[in-house]
Amino acid sequence: MLPKTSNEYQECYDKAEVNSVLLPQIKSVCGKIFDQKKRYQEVEAATKVPWYLIGAIHYRESSLNFNCFLHNGDPLHAWNGKGLQTVHVPIGVGPFSSWQSSAIDAITREGLEAPKTVGECLLFAERYNGMGYHKRGVMSPYVWAGTSLYSGGKYVADGKFDPLKFDRQLGVCCLLKTLLAAEEKIKSNPA
Repeated sequence: MLPKTSNEYQECYDKAEVNSVLLPQIKSVCGKIFDQKKRYQEVEAATKVPWYLIGAIHYRESSLNFNCFLHNGDPLHAWNGKGLQTVHVPIGVGPFSSWQSSAIDAITREGLEAPKTVGECLLFAERYNGMGYHKRGVMSPYVWAGTSLYSGGKYVADGKFDPLKFDRQLGVCCLLKTLLAAEEKIKSNPA
């Protein structure tokens, strides 16, 4: 059964097992997110969305490339015929003076309430990406890829779903599990 509420997302998070084969990749990605924590915290200060969720979304949307729109991974400085704007959904967004200003727009564009719990973070991530997977009865790879809760199916382009495709990119859940565990370790062992 697909989660619908933040409490159900939390329950799924608690039971989701990270694919151990992916641990080196997860640690590498999370290390890169930690390296840019201050940039993500700038966006958090403006949006109240936790920095680690912004980092996970940044990974999903543009493989942590600060030269791309957080909205969809389009190049931040690419000319689309009308200006420095997005060409994929959402189309025509921009231009922005910095990655941070682009990210603030991306995070606040849909008017989603800033999450306070892990369950709310996962629900936010799914809503941010769109509820297309949910409507198909599929656990979203955006959220669950890399965990025991994802078994396949992927949008291969805007609006084009392939039930036989498997998303190889890490999902928000496995990144949050690692980032939050590391944050907890830092808090319990201050330097």
